Amino acid sequence: IPEVSADRYLNVLDQAEVEAFWQEAGVRGGNGDPCFNIDWDAARKDIVEHPRVQELCKAQAARGGQRAVRAMRQRAAMLADELAASVETRVAHFTSALARFMFERLYSGLIFEREQLNALAALSMRAREEGRSIVYLPSHKSHIDYLVLQFSLWNLGLGAPAIAAGENLNLPMVGSLLRRNGAFYIRRSFGGEDSELYSTVVAVYLEGLLRRGANVKFFSEGGRSRSGKLLQPKIGLLGMIVDPILYGVVEDAYIVPVSIYYDGVMETESYVRELLGSAKRKESLIGVLGQGKHLLAMPRSRFGNIHVRFAPGFSAKSYIENLIALQQSSVTRANFNPRISPGDKGILLKALAYHVLEEINRSSSVTPTALVGTVLLCTLGRGIGRRSLINKVEWLRGEVIRSGGHMSRFYDFPGELTAEV
Repeated sequence: IPEVSADRYLNVLDQAEVEAFWQEAGVRGGNGDPCFNIDWDAARKDIVEHPRVQELCKAQAARGGQRAVRAMRQRAAMLADELAASVETRVAHFTSALARFMFERLYSGLIFEREQLNALAALSMRAREEGRSIVYLPSHKSHIDYLVLQFSLWNLGLGAPAIAAGENLNLPMVGSLLRRNGAFYIRRSFGGEDSELYSTVVAVYLEGLLRRGANVKFFSEGGRSRSGKLLQPKIGLLGMIVDPILYGVVEDAYIVPVSIYYDGVMETESYVRELLGSAKRKESLIGVLGQGKHLLAMPRSRFGNIHVRFAPGFSAKSYIENLIALQQSSVTRANFNPRISPGDKGILLKALAYHVLEEINRSSSVTPTALVGTVLLCTLGRGIGRRSLINKVEWLRGEVIRSGGHMSRFYDFPGELTAEV
């Protein structure tokens, strides 16, 4: 089995390693993060005057006159205020310190691969020079996912993104704190009396972020996976990212699929209950405070490591153009045009969504806990000896590597790791 150098990995919880990365990649985290160069408030203010919102107002004027128009403009402004995010320096520092405390209590490390980080740093600098956004599309297995990339990218100096979050997380105090760290809250469903206006406001806001070169992050699966497997993709927000590029309003954006996975998730107990048929408990401030009390009482580093891997970033515009050319090369698809055909646009969005999931799967690695769990589940009888367990885990690890699979950080001594797991 080929040995893997410890220098291959970077632990974002180790400040010395982070500062060494700054020097190597030519970036600067914290106050030097590019997210502070974005005019976040302008993206909110421009919503009401955007042509798409104005078109809705004109249609409303034909039905209800100027009073109805004023009411719609006021409603659009209120929705914009409810939606918009910002990134504030003092709040970012406070939240980063809070997140670091939480990560250090729960996990041994927040592990990235240096080669992937260097490639992402190069893409980040290229995007800034071109005035383009990076759209991060991570897998979603835990509520902590919201903080993992935000904390890491901000500390590494790679441009903390605006984060699409469900309105169920807009809790008292917590919601405001996250909003001032880049979170913008969207409804779980875009139905309702004002559905057309609301979906337009969200689309216009995302367009405004892309036009300003702000990075964006959302989960293409929509909700958290309870089983660890990727869920079917949701294409609503992805369509709002693709539309301005498809119609030439925004020149381009880079899409980066991200695999976030854990040796152990803190929601394991609730996931087991839900998989066994219990109803999902609604998020609440009392629940958050209860988790905080649990956090202080639990042993340090109880859940192992968090592993983050980036698939190669790609141009959204190039992907769109290549897929159109591929479709039009077929005799039966010669008239394929997602700019004018809703059906063709649906094909484009589904293809892109599944391509992202494929890249997440391709970039994912096998964790030590997955190896140990596999060996235990495949063992006949009532138990297995420690030495036998270590040998079988080492054999399985070798088979994964020989088959071309990726292993997450495994340290240098599998026996010690197996005992820890």
